[in-house]
Amino acid sequence: ARQLSAGGPEFDISKVRDVSPEVLEAKRWQAYVSRLEAQPGIIVAQQKIRDGQFYIAGLRDPLAADPQALLSGTEVDPARVHSQWQFYQSLDP
Repeated sequence: ARQLSAGGPEFDISKVRDVSPEVLEAKRWQAYVSRLEAQPGIIVAQQKIRDGQFYIAGLRDPLAADPQALLSGTEVDPARVHSQWQFYQSLDP
């Protein structure tokens, strides 16, 4: 084994992890769900991941943000998201 000479580059590997694609997808999905839950006029009643597909259902005020539009920038594949929203009138301002 060779030792690096003094002044050699330093590497910080403290944050390097072997994370599976499934774990990354689950984290991205949960971030999207959290983003939806923070929106006024949207109530998430159910959400799950099954067989590589994402499922979400809940209530949505027609004036609330579009859940499909909120997918942009999340790295969640919209083609794998199956959503079911029932309209309701929110009392949120």
